[in-house]
Amino acid sequence: MKNLGILLRELERSERLLALELESIARDHPTDPEIHYLAADLAAWSRNHASAVRSLAVARGVESEAAFDTQAAVGPSSVFETPARELPASLLLVAELCGVCQRVAGLTMQWEILGQGAAATNDSECSALVDQCLSQAERQFEWARNLVRTLSPQALSAG
Repeated sequence: MKNLGILLRELERSERLLALELESIARDHPTDPEIHYLAADLAAWSRNHASAVRSLAVARGVESEAAFDTQAAVGPSSVFETPARELPASLLLVAELCGVCQRVAGLTMQWEILGQGAAATNDSECSALVDQCLSQAERQFEWARNLVRTLSPQALSAG
């Protein structure tokens, strides 16, 4: 049960951080509907995932971790070593989207691990949650990756 608690706390934290990153992107791009509205919708998915993970944890008797500072971890991807304030806006968005891809890739693995545990213990409630959230996490990744592919040529040729 201790190991399950560790995974559930990490998964909840990762989903909350992803939601903050996506909300930040949505806030920073109010005039681009594809980015603004989709990032906000995908952030809501992650908020829902975090809430569902918390409910699952409570139902399994997993104690909540002390509050963590989610704001401290939000920032541009490590793909770019240059500080965010020094990046042009077009490249900053690419860096932020790369960060989303990296976070979702980690989340996907966390969901996969939880899914394996659910299968091993025949936990149908947990399996159903994994199926739903993993599918949405994969869609979040594809959205960010496709935007990186689309925006990268423009960002690199600008200026």
